[in-house]
Amino acid sequence: MTDGVKALGSIHDRMPVILSPEGVRLWLDSDVTDAAQLKPLLAPHAPPELEAYRVSTRVNNARTEAPDLVQPAPHS
Repeated sequence: MTDGVKALGSIHDRMPVILSPEGVRLWLDSDVTDAAQLKPLLAPHAPPELEAYRVSTRVNNARTEAPDLVQPAPHS
């Protein structure tokens, strides 16, 4: 987890780390053993294609599985 970004601040103050394809390669490179090389990858980042929208509160139950859970919730 990393600090949140402004675009998502109204949702939560933290967010998962999002890695670029190059960052994924570096993160998974077993030859990289220096944590200082990896630490910059943990910076807050929201790629332009990231979209935030309200979803159903049904997502709060881990037992609920349905394809519509990733669809925007109707405005109330």
